[in-house]
Parts: sequence; structure tokens; C-alpha cells
Amino acid sequence: MDELEGVQRFRESHMPVSETVRARARDRLMQQIGGDDPPAPESRPSLRPLFAVAISALLGVGILFISIADNQGSRAAADVLNKTGGIALDATSPWEGGRYTFTRIKQATLVTSVPDVSEAYSYRVEGIREEWIAEDGSGRVVTHQQEPTWPSDRDRARWKSSGEPLVLAESGEMIYGPGELEPSHVNLRTLPTDSSQLYELIDSRQAVGGPPGPVETFSITADLLGEPSASPQLRSALYGVLAMIPEVNLIESTDQTDRRGATVSISDETERMELAFDPDSSTLIAKRVVMLTQDPSIGAEPPYVVESREYLATGSVDGLNDRV
Repeated sequence: MDELEGVQRFRESHMPVSETVRARARDRLMQQIGGDDPPAPESRPSLRPLFAVAISALLGVGILFISIADNQGSRAAADVLNKTGGIALDATSPWEGGRYTFTRIKQATLVTSVPDVSEAYSYRVEGIREEWIAEDGSGRVVTHQQEPTWPSDRDRARWKSSGEPLVLAESGEMIYGPGELEPSHVNLRTLPTDSSQLYELIDSRQAVGGPPGPVETFSITADLLGEPSASPQLRSALYGVLAMIPEVNLIESTDQTDRRGATVSISDETERMELAFDPDSSTLIAKRVVMLTQDPSIGAEPPYVVESREYLATGSVDGLNDRV
């Protein structure tokens, strides 16, 4: 499979990525084009398709967030993450009990179109993604996408004034051969399962490329935790990595399905990353990215969710049509 075919398959089976992620990718590409530095590890893709909460969540509907003071919150976060890592270590292999690991995810992405700087608008694409992945990296992906919605009246008005161009709202199914559903940006099997060693690799961007800083380290680690084929040992180490990241705070949360869990978050001046999980089972509940500053291409007032993923079901199954 050549590069163009790979890009086409990615476009057919994934939701579009946000402008924030595209900007990170452009920065990484320009660094490599410059040729002054040796190529770094490949940057992680956008949320593989994180709280697929609609823009109504921006108003706090259906979600309760209770922040804990920074110092206390950081200590509490590390305690919960380390405990959860110990529980993850006792979990079963992703393929124990079935040929495929099955995952159902509700996801949402804010997409920006820029026909002209003064006429830029954004729309949100939501849907369900189901994955069946075998141990050899083969399997099936099914996507069910809803019609796009608008974060504000201004965004919809600008879309209409641009001639109401077609916006992506496609569903489909793809079958993949061996290795094709394994992460393209990192080999999970080669990552160390010692938390300290893994933290050094991720934080230095030797494991996965990306911009520097603790927020990106948090995001890379959370995305790796969401990989269905991650072993119990690796998932345990990843929870340990999250516990080592400075400025990670603990939040108590309830999602829209009333599933209680622990939520940890980290922020910088532009965005906040949040990861919710069940500390009693180590399973992920949700992840989301919240923008904290105004983007002229988005009509909504910050804070607003730009990407989100809610894990609805995970488990082992025997067939490509079986679900849990």
C-alpha cells in the first residue's frame, strides 16, 4: 500500500481533524522539510477517533466538574493514577476470550473551513466508530456519522453565504489486512513497560513525535492508553506516566450516561485536555480537548470542545459481526 492509498484509506475511515491538530501537523512537516535536523519519530495522528459531548456540553449540560486545588489536585491525581495502573496490570489480554478486540466509540470533531479569512466557519461532525482488531493487526472498521451541526448561528450563516458547500457526513465500512490496523505512528510492542523509562521516551518525543510541553505529553499518553491492542503491562505503565506529568489535576465528573469515574486534566494558555476513566477497572470512559481562547474561525465563545471521544463498549469477540 503506497502513501496515497494510505491517505485515502485514512480519509475514508476517520473523521476529519480539527484545525488545531492540522496546525500541529503542519509545524511538524515544515520541521522535516527544513532538513536541518534528523527526522524525529512520526507525530501521532489526531484523536483516533475522545467525551463525544455535543456543544451543549460547553454550557455544562449533563456534566459536573469539580476542580480540586492545584497542589492537592496534583497529589490526588497521582495517587488515583498509580492505583489505577496497578489494577490495569491485572487485566486480561485484549484478545483473551475471542479472536478480536471490539471497541465502540462515540466521537466528535470540530472542522474548520476557510474559503476566506473573514468568511471562515466551523461545523461539528459526530458519529459512532466500531473497530474489530485481531492480534495480527487485521480487522474491520464501521463508521456511522450524523449530519453536521453548527457551533453558532454565525458559523451556519457563513456556510450559507459560501454557497452551502457539501460538508462531510459519511458512513462506511472497511476491511483491513494484517498490520493495517496497528498504530502507524508507534510500535506498541517495543515500548518499555517501566513507567519511568516510558515517561522519558514520551516526554522527549522519542516514542511519538510532537511539539514539546506537558500538555502534549498528556495527550500522547492518553491516546496510547486508548489503543485497543495495548497490553495490560503497557497500559499500567501509561497510567504511571500520567502520574508523573507535572500540573495534572484530579476532577470528579459524571458523564451524560451517569457513569462515575475519575477525571484528570491539564491546561495551558490555549487548551485543556481531559481524560476520564474507571479507577476500579482501569477502563477508559472519555477524553476531550477544550479550547480556552477565541478562534476567529469559530463563532462560539470559549471554552468549547474541539475534539472528543467517549468509550461506549470494549471487549473480546469471536467474529467480525459480533459486538459486546
